[in-house]
This record gives sequence, C-alpha cells and structure tokens, in this order.
Amino acid sequence: MDILQIFLLFGIIFGIMFIVYYVAGARASDQGAAVSVNAIAAATAEADDAINELNGVSKAMFKEFDDKYNNLLFLYNLIDEKKAELLEIETKRPIKASVETKPAKTAFDISRATDSQKEAINLISDGLAEHDIARRLEMSKGEIQLIKELYIKDVGR
Repeated sequence: MDILQIFLLFGIIFGIMFIVYYVAGARASDQGAAVSVNAIAAATAEADDAINELNGVSKAMFKEFDDKYNNLLFLYNLIDEKKAELLEIETKRPIKASVETKPAKTAFDISRATDSQKEAINLISDGLAEHDIARRLEMSKGEIQLIKELYIKDVGR
C-alpha cells in the first residue's frame, strides 16, 4: 500500500468515527434521554452514506493521480528518447574546421540599379512623396519604400 492510501484510509476511518459519535451524541442530547436503538441505526445509516461518498471520492482521486502519474512517465520517456536522438545527431555531425566569411554587401549598389530604380532615387532625392513616385514610375509603393530605405542606408541620409 502506498503511504497516501494509508493516510486516506485512516482519514476515512477517523471521519466515520467522528460522524457516528457526532450524530449519536446530537440525537441523544436532542431527546434528553438515552440513545435509542433507532437513533443508533439512523446514525449508522448516515455513516454508511458518508463512507460510500468518501469511497467514491477516493476512487476518483486515485484514478486521477494514476492518470497523471502515467502521463508524467510518458513525458519523461519521451524526453529521454529525444535526448538520445539529439546525442546521436550531434555525434554524427561533422565539425567544421573554420568558419567561412563572405564579403559584406553594400546596402544599395547604384551601378547595378535599373533605369526606373535610378529615376526613383532621383525623385526621392527631390523630395517627392512615395505614392507620387510609385504612380509616376508605375511601380508599387512597397518597392519605392524599399529603394528609399536601401538608398538612405547606403548614402547615410
């Protein structure tokens, strides 16, 4: 038996004894006479009902604990499997001797720009609004915004 089950069993027994004592004592004091056989039978019936209710609650609790315990074990096993998979992948992966560096690109190379992009840059420099430039050059406003951002980043304006 698990320690939790033992504590729960003692709790149930103590609860039953308390209920029987309380019910029998209350009935005896209400009648002002000795406890009759009917009062004891009624108290016993109430105690039986309380026991059945506690039994149902304890079974539900044990089932819930068992379900959570099984879920937890499943998750721990899953974690262990994933750790093993990661370890296997890491041991198979070759380690690169050196890191290759690529030359940094400039934000906007005007020599490679198309005629419409160059015209957009000129209009941006003149201070025209993005939507006016887009309409005039038949380009999207997003494209004009991108050209503007790259040009400003490159020129530093």
